[in-house]
Amino acid sequence: MIQFSIRTFLHRLSQIRYFRHKKVDFIVIGAQKSGTSSLRHYLGRHPHISMSYTKEPHFFDDASYSSHPLSYYWYEKDFYQGDHDKLLGEVTPILSYLLEAPGRIKAYNSKIKLIMLLRNPIDRAFSHWNMEVERGNEAQDFLYCITHEQERLRSTEQSKMYQSYVDRGYYSIQVNRLKELFRDEQLLFVKYEDYVNRQEAALTRIFDFLGVPSSTYEYKAQTVHKRTYNRQITQEEKEVLLSKYDNDISDLEELLDWDCIDWRKC
Repeated sequence: MIQFSIRTFLHRLSQIRYFRHKKVDFIVIGAQKSGTSSLRHYLGRHPHISMSYTKEPHFFDDASYSSHPLSYYWYEKDFYQGDHDKLLGEVTPILSYLLEAPGRIKAYNSKIKLIMLLRNPIDRAFSHWNMEVERGNEAQDFLYCITHEQERLRSTEQSKMYQSYVDRGYYSIQVNRLKELFRDEQLLFVKYEDYVNRQEAALTRIFDFLGVPSSTYEYKAQTVHKRTYNRQITQEEKEVLLSKYDNDISDLEELLDWDCIDWRKC
């Protein structure tokens, strides 16, 4: 007697050309609180790009991640599959930070392109903390959080997800991890401050990287997800963070041939 499960049926169905999904072409993988929501909005307005239905699919960081073709099939169902001439893309900002995520992405599509926006890590950390306070995930003062982070991160996996304010800002580690797995032509690193201050030019660079024409795109500036902080970061907090990040910023400057002197201004 032939055993024929629904899982087997769906897997075989996904192999039929008519039902076969197009692979995702690119992912904006980070960094959190670095303009990724804004970038998703602009990318979604390009006539040659189709973004995922879910704002942040979180497929490659999920604890239940599976590289089974059927799992990829369901992941790809989060994208419009009606026009395979369009690039398919998504935004999940935590992926650059998670150790296993880049390898999982490569196993899925070795030719995928990855975009990472990098914000002054001091500003990024403070913005991250404000967001978690607003969401009810953080009750401690910012200075306490950044001076006790390592012991907090060791306590629970949830702490790493929500309270890794400082740790997520060590960008050189993340960039090196990506460069070890992907070719340079698959990676684009964008300085957040350039993206904000010269947005149209930054978008043109991103479109060129993805291989879609910028001439068909009508740029219209729009503010996306701007939060108002309850207080400003203190001078002491800035100095504590700069002492933690100074060496990493130097490493990043060398890796990407950037000038990040503006990040060091306290």
